[in-house]
Amino acid sequence: MKIRKLDASIDLEAFKSIRVESTVDAPESFRATEDEMSSEPIETFRKQLSGEAGRMTFIGSYDENELVGVAALYWDKSQKLSHKATVGSVFVTRTNRGK
Repeated sequence: MKIRKLDASIDLEAFKSIRVESTVDAPESFRATEDEMSSEPIETFRKQLSGEAGRMTFIGSYDENELVGVAALYWDKSQKLSHKATVGSVFVTRTNRGK
């Protein structure tokens, strides 16, 4: 497994795919439904990965060349706490859980 920050220029399609999968596999864990997530324009996901959507960073876990897990880091807006982040939107594909 390799864990790294996701990059809009190379991870965009895989990121959207795993986000849609997360709403199918764990619908109770995510605000968006499968239909809502799959109909989001690719530009929405690009903005999330490029940092244009706010103070968040997505990291991903790769098994070989397959994105099998994602998590978001939401950075605190306060200047004094800007070094802290909250982890959220965590999802690992069913076949890779527990590895």
